[in-house]
Amino acid sequence: MKKTCWGTIAIDLDGVVCDFESEFCDVFGRDNRHLPNLHERYPNVDTDIITEFIQSESTYKRLFPLFGGILLLNQAKQNNWNVLILTSRPKHLSEVTRTWVDEWTGHYYNIWFAYNKKEAIEYYNSMCPNEPIKFLVDDLVHNIEKLPNRVTGVVWEQPWNVGFSSRARYNEQNMTIEISDTVSNWKPIWEMINK
Repeated sequence: MKKTCWGTIAIDLDGVVCDFESEFCDVFGRDNRHLPNLHERYPNVDTDIITEFIQSESTYKRLFPLFGGILLLNQAKQNNWNVLILTSRPKHLSEVTRTWVDEWTGHYYNIWFAYNKKEAIEYYNSMCPNEPIKFLVDDLVHNIEKLPNRVTGVVWEQPWNVGFSSRARYNEQNMTIEISDTVSNWKPIWEMINK
């Protein structure tokens, strides 16, 4: 008997599933980590150098996974959600991105590249009305604040979003995902979205 799919959960890649931040900080330093915009963190660094780093395939080949993000992908899949990785990486990085996701997750996931996530979600939902995106997990607050109606968002905790009220993080000590300081196995979230 086939299980019912509840819809689609969109999960950001960099900052949620893979550790772009550590790679970036190893190259540019750990200053101003409270700022989400990488160019604003380092006003004295030539923006072309930062852009080159962001655009380079070699940057993404070296990234390590964030265990909590991998756990989130697996839990979503186990809870009968269609999982869509929704990343703002440049489209020319599709091959290195696919290779990384396959290698570190062990599962096939659909990947969409979209700088404007609200527009991407609206387009996806118009194309897939039977399994619309109902949930977005992202590390950037502005992506959560601009979600279309009927899409719930949670910010994956990072230094640049600690003041945002709806945050999720991986608790290494307890090996659980916590949502706004409430330990959760995501079941309440799945139930909330399915109402």
